[in-house]
Amino acid sequence: MEKEPVDFWVMEAIGIDIAQCLDEFRGKVGDGPTRSEYWLEHTQRVLDEILCPPYDCLRFVVSLMKVEAFYWWTALIAVVPKARVNWVFFKTEFRKKYVKKRYLNKRKKEFLKLKQGNQSVAKYECKFVQLSKYACEIVSSEEEMGIRLEDGLNDEIKLLVGVMKI
Repeated sequence: MEKEPVDFWVMEAIGIDIAQCLDEFRGKVGDGPTRSEYWLEHTQRVLDEILCPPYDCLRFVVSLMKVEAFYWWTALIAVVPKARVNWVFFKTEFRKKYVKKRYLNKRKKEFLKLKQGNQSVAKYECKFVQLSKYACEIVSSEEEMGIRLEDGLNDEIKLLVGVMKI
């Protein structure tokens, strides 16, 4: 069954304020890329869940931006043709400004070096899944993810997995 888009007028009429479901973003220097990335992902998840159309996504997100982040956004759109300003443009520019390529590369390297070590298999798998989004070109299929996950397991566990495959 397909979900129906949320009617924002109905939400407002029953007292649900979408902005209360989402956190403000100030863009402070001390926030760091991890917090910025989390904020964008969480916001995207909420907006996806309520089937918010892209033009409303941009409007809602801009309303959540405060202080430095809002100043950055208004300065940016002042020099960009209005036709280019949309939800995809926002996410791209936000990542460039607050998440940065260096951070993404660091997380990708962390994924590539990830091994089980002294972690439980469950903890290793959780970390593997969290970091895999930074290397989607490397683990672009479920099969590739499984192979890489297995490669990072401790030797004793790999043997057990090998026996189970037989």
